[in-house]
Amino acid sequence: MRAAGIPLPGVELKVVDERGNEVPPHTVGAAVTRTLTNMVGYWGLPEATSGTFDANG
Repeated sequence: MRAAGIPLPGVELKVVDERGNEVPPHTVGAAVTRTLTNMVGYWGLPEATSGTFDANG
């Protein structure tokens, strides 16, 4: 089993599958985070930005 640790205070974290659905604990997937210190986007690259953030930020 591998892990990436635990989120710092103020960081929301969930693991999702390829469709963006949250998966149960101990399931492989992509880690997605939300925090007040997230970037607002890639400078001058709106297409890259839109592919990075979902409707919940």
